[in-house]
Amino acid sequence: MTRKMLRLILVSVLLFTFVVPVNSASQKVEEISAGEFHNIVLCDDGTIWEWGNNSSGQLAESTDDTKYLLIHRLNMTGVKSVSAGMYHNLALKDDGTVWAWGYNRNGQLGDGTKITRSTPVQVNISNVTAIFAGGLDSFALKDDGTLWGWGANFYGQLGDGTNITRLSPVRIPIDNVKVVSSKGGSTIALKDDGTVWAWGCNIFAEDQEGRYQTGCLGVNSTDKFVLSPARVGGLDNVKDVDAGGTFTIALKNDGTVWAWGDGSQGQLGKGFKMNGPLDDPYQSTPIQVIGLSDIVDISAGDRHAMALKDDGTIWTWGYNMMGELGDGSYWNTKPSPVKVNLEDVIAISAGGMHSLALKKDGSVWAWGGNYYGEVGDGSTDDVKPLPLMIIGQGAHTPSTAAASPDAMGGVTGIIIIIITSIYMLREK
Repeated sequence: MTRKMLRLILVSVLLFTFVVPVNSASQKVEEISAGEFHNIVLCDDGTIWEWGNNSSGQLAESTDDTKYLLIHRLNMTGVKSVSAGMYHNLALKDDGTVWAWGYNRNGQLGDGTKITRSTPVQVNISNVTAIFAGGLDSFALKDDGTLWGWGANFYGQLGDGTNITRLSPVRIPIDNVKVVSSKGGSTIALKDDGTVWAWGCNIFAEDQEGRYQTGCLGVNSTDKFVLSPARVGGLDNVKDVDAGGTFTIALKNDGTVWAWGDGSQGQLGKGFKMNGPLDDPYQSTPIQVIGLSDIVDISAGDRHAMALKDDGTIWTWGYNMMGELGDGSYWNTKPSPVKVNLEDVIAISAGGMHSLALKKDGSVWAWGGNYYGEVGDGSTDDVKPLPLMIIGQGAHTPSTAAASPDAMGGVTGIIIIIITSIYMLREK
């Protein structure tokens, strides 16, 4: 028996050790949120599950190991909403308090420090009704209609008129906000009256001579950085917005989707890939995404976008290097929407280069880039171009330290088998 053969046996047994079903009839997923390289889901019993990249404790574990399976149940109570950022997370409790964990070098945890945390800490804010974890920043809506932000502010993405990083929440001079989204240093907000406002980084690109092309915010400004909220022109009657890497999508009350910003990878949904000097890839005013109607939800990733129709189907477009569009292909772009082979979907969330979907039966599906285990199926394959069930009837997820006594008993038994196998092989 060679050492190589021994290693193979141990790996196969260990993989079996970690696979234990966690979903039950009494536990159902209510919310999904895809971060840059990790994911977080909230169940109806208030428990939180995570998987993917853990480089900064964003999975609430002290190690920095990538988790290729859904392995951690965060022991928090009274949680009603969660949001995943680039390397950090936010959780909103029933009492209006906000809790944060993960990377904090830019103050995005809002606890007044720059200390990265692998366990949740309370943010210095109260009476919150909604949360959003951005790239290196965070936002919260309070019950009085005010918007607050904290964390990185290099490009003015906190909208407080400065570019000073904030370690605790500061009020943003805009009221009656019902949706906020931030990515890539740009922030988008939707007001109750259906108007859209934006601030932060307004740069499309920099040319070889160091000149900047501006206008990606759509606010009729040539400034590189817009430090305070400004209205996006040509857009009314909006019900939802989401910020992508350097583009933005908006859902109107009539079920149509509109986009503006960088369209170099087809993420504006114009129906053809835009590149070259004769076809400017940048759009400073909103344009309608072709072929979409009856849309009820939208989500933007780094360079791809998702839309959910009222019939429960998902449509995706844009960058598809890692299969994030979910149509079975990869290493390409799709400048017009393509249908994903899933039905009865009720929620969607686009990560950096991966995607999540929640179905009516409570099952969670994932696809796309898997370099950091974002898909969560236990494999180390970099690309997963088709949807895979991660949580649900028939899916398997790993045990955690919070597992039931029965589950832990099963794990203990398998550990004994591993030790026995080692002994027998050495005897031979």
